[in-house]
This record gives sequence, C-alpha cells and structure tokens, in this order.
Amino acid sequence: MQKPFHHLARGLIIYDNKILLAKAKGQTNTFLPGGHIEFGESAKDALKREISEELGIPCTVGRFLGVVEHKWEQDQVDHCEINQVFEVYSSDLHLETNPIEKRNV
Repeated sequence: MQKPFHHLARGLIIYDNKILLAKAKGQTNTFLPGGHIEFGESAKDALKREISEELGIPCTVGRFLGVVEHKWEQDQVDHCEINQVFEVYSSDLHLETNPIEKRNV
C-alpha cells in the first residue's frame, strides 16, 4: 500500500495576541501557514518561500519551536507528515483584513 510522506515547514505568526491560521477552500480544518519543504531546501528557506507565495508578503523566520507529527487516512491511503514549526514575523500583515492566498488569485 502506498504511504505518502510530507515534510513541511509551518509558521506561528502572532500579532496583537491573535494567531494567523490558514484554511483550505471547502475544508473545515485549520492549520499554520507554510508548506512542503523541497528536496535540498532548508526548512527556514521553505517557510519564507511559502509565506511569500501564499500571502505575497516578506517575512522573517525566527526561532525553531518544535515538531508536530500527524497521520491520517485519505481515500484508503495512509499519509504521514512532519511539521517543523518556527516563529514568523512580518510587518506587512494587518488585522483589518483576512489575508487571501496569492497563488489562487
């Protein structure tokens, strides 16, 4: 049976005591912004790239916070992911509007 493995970098962005969470269209679950780490790419570089691609903003990746493991079954296929979580800072985020993913615009 196929067992996909996902290696991801995620950012914890806190502003005014609020945490930025992402939500895929048509889904109910939320997750920290970020995405897949490409082969040979550092986790911090991947996170900066993903934030730039997804939100169209520059950011600074801070200290490493930890690792979160997650596994699930989808269409009778087991999936496993490892999420490396970092602090992220950006002065280009504002509370007045929800950020919209730039890749799908």
